[in-house]
Amino acid sequence: MLLFIALSNYPQKVLGQNFVPTALQAGNTTMQNLCDRRDPAGWLFFKQSVDLYNNDLFTTYKTAMGLGNDDVMQNYKTWTDELGYEYKRYRQHYRNVPVENGIYTEQLFNCRVELAHGQLIEGLNLITQPEYDEIDALNAALDSIGATAYAWQDTASENWLKQITGDSTATYYPTGKLKIIHLQGDPLLAANYILAWQFSICAITPFSDQTVYINAHTNAVCKITENSCQNGTATLPHYGEQDIDTKWCGGFINNFRLEANDNGRDIRTRYGTYDVFDFDFGELDHIDNPDGNWGITNNLGTRPHWCAQQAWDFFKAPPYNHESLDGNGEEIILVLANSNFDKGAVYRPVIDENHSYIEFGSSNGIYSASLDVAGHEYTHGVISHTSELPHEGESGALGESFGDIFGEMVEHYASPLFIDPQEPSPFPDWVSGTHAEPLRFLSDPYNSPQNTATVIQPLTYQEPNHWIDPTSSFDHGGVHVNCSVQSYWFYLLAMGGTHPTTNITVQGIGLNKAALIAFNNMTDELDSESDYSDARTGAINAAEKLYGACSNEAKQTAMAWHAVGIGAPYICFGAVKGQFNICNNQLNYPYVYEAFDLEGSQFTWSFIPATWTYSLSSTNGFTNNILTVTSFGSLPLGYSSQTIVVYSSASNITTSYIFEFDDCGGIVFGGNNNNSWSVGLENCLQNSNKTAMPPTIEALYNWQLVNTLVNDCLIVEVLDNTPLQSLTIYNSLGQKVATPNITTGINHITTNTLPAGAYYVQSGNHIVKFVKP
Repeated sequence: MLLFIALSNYPQKVLGQNFVPTALQAGNTTMQNLCDRRDPAGWLFFKQSVDLYNNDLFTTYKTAMGLGNDDVMQNYKTWTDELGYEYKRYRQHYRNVPVENGIYTEQLFNCRVELAHGQLIEGLNLITQPEYDEIDALNAALDSIGATAYAWQDTASENWLKQITGDSTATYYPTGKLKIIHLQGDPLLAANYILAWQFSICAITPFSDQTVYINAHTNAVCKITENSCQNGTATLPHYGEQDIDTKWCGGFINNFRLEANDNGRDIRTRYGTYDVFDFDFGELDHIDNPDGNWGITNNLGTRPHWCAQQAWDFFKAPPYNHESLDGNGEEIILVLANSNFDKGAVYRPVIDENHSYIEFGSSNGIYSASLDVAGHEYTHGVISHTSELPHEGESGALGESFGDIFGEMVEHYASPLFIDPQEPSPFPDWVSGTHAEPLRFLSDPYNSPQNTATVIQPLTYQEPNHWIDPTSSFDHGGVHVNCSVQSYWFYLLAMGGTHPTTNITVQGIGLNKAALIAFNNMTDELDSESDYSDARTGAINAAEKLYGACSNEAKQTAMAWHAVGIGAPYICFGAVKGQFNICNNQLNYPYVYEAFDLEGSQFTWSFIPATWTYSLSSTNGFTNNILTVTSFGSLPLGYSSQTIVVYSSASNITTSYIFEFDDCGGIVFGGNNNNSWSVGLENCLQNSNKTAMPPTIEALYNWQLVNTLVNDCLIVEVLDNTPLQSLTIYNSLGQKVATPNITTGINHITTNTLPAGAYYVQSGNHIVKFVKP
């Protein structure tokens, strides 16, 4: 179990004044019983003794999570990380209509949900039948944009789209989607949600690429968002002579072409015909060379092509192992403007995140292609396939920060290719846009070149006079300003130092460790609704998974967030890792349990049964931190659990851990005259190699547990004319608590004298488990 606690300074999600999500409410005893800890940021950490499987939260515990009868959570994304953790992401639907901001993610290990986080929009009460149809809404959306030409009206644009998507039916013509959306700037409460039509509209003259939302009941525009992420640049110095990954094309072409295919790369670089965002896509021109010696003639094409190569190679290499933007080697297209294009570098999705390109603009013929700028835009593409952080508010600030962080990492990765190996590398130099137009100083936000007299990047979260209101219209809620808080967190975590205004000192853990924590946070922990509070919790959780609970890496991760004004220092609860759910019919010794806490801790293990064969050992500067069990002994009939207590001297905390013993496979009822058994495999065991086997049958008893508990009544049915004289009921410690007599037919056995807990009904070797709540 990985545990830490934050005691103060914790940002809350903007859900509305005095509103606390149902899952976090103090009186929610169901969630209290399931969770070790419920984080104020909306993260639920479940007890190791709780068998919780995917989607249980939204079905079995639907009410306790705050979902109503008309709410359904639909799993739309599943993936597994390098450490073996599985993730499932769900989107809330209300009466079959998707709900904006209603996103929840489960983290599983060995099929069991360990934690979940996100937010739900509780108490929705909307009419989901639109009063205006899709055509009416589209006309209103087009009127709001007011362009004179759109991409779907241009044959060259449509042909380009079909080529890039590989879909002969692809079109820019907008298709409306019904969604329940949040009104910008308002708290995330049900009263601030409306039914709307959503359209993605690409205009050519004047250029715009936006998503427009139209109120489905009034046909009025209610929200417009941008579809691209940009960085900005002006000049580009020289990287020296480099190997360029190109492709030979014979036949009529008979040239080398800027299309990378080495090392699994799939990067295609072409010229566009843009002119300050007023453009006709046209047929994108290939960039060719007859002999493969490109020299400086085509450096406006070769530079971004080479920079993108380095970004591809950086993310593909261990420990990231993320090939291309989607992690699966998808094609990347680079588009180079061949006339003035004043927006610098831009990452653009085309229709959806599965079809996108990176565009490099120019100023006076010099393009914005540099390693850190290319790495920044490349990272936006990775985000679009993983955490899906939108380009607005705190989520957008996190996205910009990740872009700057991994722009620096790409530049650092490639620096040996153009820096004298005998000289110390100046990279990372903590400047976003070093070889283009410097924009932001990650190590010194107060002096970032983009700062103005009135807009200065903050060093701490919600810093007065510097922090931009994330709900404001300025810079999409300050995404290029507020990003400095996480960027400075990363600098402190990697390099160490003392925050100049909070005076909190962080011990640096090194660039590579800090980057891996940031990468895992970006790709696995965060989602489209994440804010700074989620970034802190996710980063600490990533550090614990990578380096262990109570590790120095986890401690410094929390301390760096504390330094920038988010959360308290790391406090560890003497966590113990190991397998606590034991299959007593499939024992696989030894079972090893490792305790963690702050440095130098001594552990005391109590209430270990005398029947167990075990040993204690010490590692990594701890005392008695390893419990190795080589035998649980002869388990008594009905034995189902054992509580072990662990005391840690460093934190002076005692923690209980419950060992659960059960027959894996969940036997449901006894055999019939053919001596067969009905065996229920639970959840993900259906897809494993484990086989559920019934116990040895010494005598055949034809009976079944018809129902668990109805009004404190256990219902048992004897199936044939062979009467059973009695059954025996044991508690979870194997103690006999009742021996009711039963006869053929239906038997009602009262349980009102039994305390709440797990019980076993037994006759011969036939055992069935039930739980009294």
